[in-house]
Amino acid sequence: MSTRKMLALVAVLLSLLVVSFVQLSFAGRSEKILDFQSCIQVHRDGSMSVTENIKVVCARQQIKRGIYRDFPTKYKDRYGNTVKVGFEVVSVLRDTFI
Repeated sequence: MSTRKMLALVAVLLSLLVVSFVQLSFAGRSEKILDFQSCIQVHRDGSMSVTENIKVVCARQQIKRGIYRDFPTKYKDRYGNTVKVGFEVVSVLRDTFI
């Protein structure tokens, strides 16, 4: 076997070994929420501020692009009328440790 073919074979085997190692390192990790804290402040004018801190373990199996949060902004009042409330995202931080 020529030296060039031998190097190519070694490179392919090393690549497969690295890929296998990466997959095995994630295989044992489960994805879960470790901690969820929510601080809700209701202001005198009826508005509110919500701060959430969510700590997760992510192995990119089900959580691939972050955590999706859905907040309803349409409600029915006591007369059956639809009321739409405002919603503003102030900030979203990733990979921060508080």
